[in-house]
Amino acid sequence: MEDYPQNLKEFDVRFRSEEACREYLLQLRWPDGFRFRFNRRRSKSRGKLFFRLVQQALAIEPVPLDRMLHPGAKVKLKPQSVGAG
Repeated sequence: MEDYPQNLKEFDVRFRSEEACREYLLQLRWPDGFRFRFNRRRSKSRGKLFFRLVQQALAIEPVPLDRMLHPGAKVKLKPQSVGAG
């Protein structure tokens, strides 16, 4: 049985912020918590996820780790020595 607000004052108290409203809706939708249920062996679209990940990986330019960690910093490349050895 749901415990709905009975008047505007109760509504304002219960949903005083977006976070309180979000928590209420999450609890209403998933009372036992959210669980991702996906059985890749029985799924009719089991190869689609892998296919889409490969598709995305091929569609974007590779990004150096330094640029991902420090997007605004200028990356200094170290000169490579040729024939030293």
